[in-house]
Amino acid sequence: MDIPFTKASACGNDFLIIDGTLVLDRLHEVTRQICDRHNGVGADGVEWLFAASDADVEARLVNADGSEAEISGNGTRCVAAYLCAESKKESVTIQTGAGVKKCTLMARSGNIFEFEAAQ
Repeated sequence: MDIPFTKASACGNDFLIIDGTLVLDRLHEVTRQICDRHNGVGADGVEWLFAASDADVEARLVNADGSEAEISGNGTRCVAAYLCAESKKESVTIQTGAGVKKCTLMARSGNIFEFEAAQ
């Protein structure tokens, strides 16, 4: 099965950003496999994206070991950069396990993004 992804990094952490509807019932298993640095793509975790009614997107963070986390600031900024690059928006809202986070683009130079994040 081919799974399209984007790989992003922030402050030394790297994340894969993937449409969560592709493997909805196997998020944890697929995360462990794809994050393996020897046999997979390699990453600290996957930000699985889903539609959200109260935000631009819902991001569920699954760590490389398959455990789920409420949020990663670095991961959330990676999702914000992905959304801003794809949609050309300068402000996005992301539903996380720790609530909705608003990320406002402060600066961009090529593929390097700087955000201000707030609740």
